[in-house]
Amino acid sequence: MTNRLVAVALTLGALSGTAVRADNFHMGQDIDRHVTLRAYSADGACNGDLEFFRVNTLGQAENEPFVVPAEYRLVITDVQWSAFKTGSGDDLYEGRPATLRLSAGNGSTYIFQAASVVVDASKFVSTSEHLTSGAVVGEKLSVCPSASQQENPSWGWSVQIHTAMLHGYLVKSSPR
Repeated sequence: MTNRLVAVALTLGALSGTAVRADNFHMGQDIDRHVTLRAYSADGACNGDLEFFRVNTLGQAENEPFVVPAEYRLVITDVQWSAFKTGSGDDLYEGRPATLRLSAGNGSTYIFQAASVVVDASKFVSTSEHLTSGAVVGEKLSVCPSASQQENPSWGWSVQIHTAMLHGYLVKSSPR
């Protein structure tokens, strides 16, 4: 059955005039559209002090904060983040949960909220999440991270993010 599927894909590629190469795809997505983003300090579209920058295939961050290209949407599939006490004003309180949130653009509506991680005696939190359905960011928007620690369900305070990385891929926007 697998050989038949490969034969059909190759035949369709030949008929369309476009070469079909299985080694250019991962998880059904063109590898050139895969995106790795890392948060760095910057003064840009996000209200906080962090912006995501695309990391190229050589492991280097691009010079400008990442903005989803026109006519594309970003599907975020994986999120890793960490925070720890780095000095005065960056307190993490033991026994209380800390949470990372992502918004599209500098809006206050979150497109993703990580599972809360309870701060232990080391005053360090770190987690990695794999999003089955993905979180989608529209064209020409930035992804903005923020983190907080809750005192109670109704209020909390900001947490200094140490590292944050996102993985995903770009898909063409559908015509409306």
